[in-house]
Amino acid sequence: MNILKKPAKQIWINECIFQGTDPHFGLRVWQLTSSPLAADNVYCEQLYTSADGSRIALRRFSRPEYTTPCELWVGDLNTHKTTFICEGFTGLGASNPYSDRIFFLHTSGGKETLCALNLKTLDLQTVLDLGKGSEAVSLAVTADEKYLVRGPHYLGEKKYGLSRISLESGESGMFFEIDEMCNPHLQCDPSSDKRIMVQLNRGMETDEYGNITKLAGGEGATIFSVDIEGNNFQYFPAAAPHTTMLTGHECWLAKTGKSVFTTCDVYTPHGKPLGGDVYMAAPADIKPELLLSGLACNHISAASDGRFFIVDDFKGGHIHIGSIESRRSLAICSPAIVLGRPQYSHPHAYLTPGNKWLVYNVCRGGLAHVHIGEIPEGVLDTL
Repeated sequence: MNILKKPAKQIWINECIFQGTDPHFGLRVWQLTSSPLAADNVYCEQLYTSADGSRIALRRFSRPEYTTPCELWVGDLNTHKTTFICEGFTGLGASNPYSDRIFFLHTSGGKETLCALNLKTLDLQTVLDLGKGSEAVSLAVTADEKYLVRGPHYLGEKKYGLSRISLESGESGMFFEIDEMCNPHLQCDPSSDKRIMVQLNRGMETDEYGNITKLAGGEGATIFSVDIEGNNFQYFPAAAPHTTMLTGHECWLAKTGKSVFTTCDVYTPHGKPLGGDVYMAAPADIKPELLLSGLACNHISAASDGRFFIVDDFKGGHIHIGSIESRRSLAICSPAIVLGRPQYSHPHAYLTPGNKWLVYNVCRGGLAHVHIGEIPEGVLDTL
């Protein structure tokens, strides 16, 4: 039975504010959201968009925790309008950039339901009743959309697990366990129905109640891949001894089977890492390839065609687009980047499929809103 239904009348709201043309970069910018609630574009490692890049998912919330249910909205980039979908959206959701569907957790009355939203038709589907709620907010969906992967499930001491849910039969269960996987950034490889990329926070510490008291130790985070059966474990050549410490931000590079990730090479005078270089590697590679250096790159995403990566520079304040083939990059806009603690204060920039729109967050005065910039015709060809 479908417990979620679309509003009786789907209302599209014109809350958009044109912010003009960036005088330095030529990007025409619109503030897509403007209500008093904070809003963000969910995240940038997975693309929460329709396959044609015309619609995106948005979150609206009054509290900063990802475990707190918030509102799910959709933004139409052709009309610059937004529409409300439902309350109870919890965590980050899962998306396949070549599909119109996103999967997410709906929480109500302490119970969880796995749901799916088609961003084009706005069809809202109840997939599976999951019962009692959990704080495992990281989700990923396999390329064939047959399985959903979820974590981290705290198992005691420093051990965490990943669970697998069959989207066909509803069968679920734990399929992989490992120490120090407190912040997994789960992502399924778009080129494979089986491989999952996972972040491992080496040196993390917890108190007697399982609360994380230290996110990572001296070696910092690294990344590995494992298949949907919990087998074929492989580390990526990332972090020590291959590179400097990771920022903790990485993503699959479309269907190439490779990942792009950022490292910590630039610090504040007080020793806080800002970001650094951009690398690319597959799990089986001996060493990673350097794509960009000299900036304080932090959050990273990849274009769905695999030609470009998108990063924010926490030193210069710009968002950069880089070419995988030529290794050249350009600053595309300057959104007044702030290094705030809340995740919604960070740009989390990504390109929509088709590379027409740059989607990112701007946090001025403490209230985050989603912005979109129209990529000038021919500018990506210069790379």
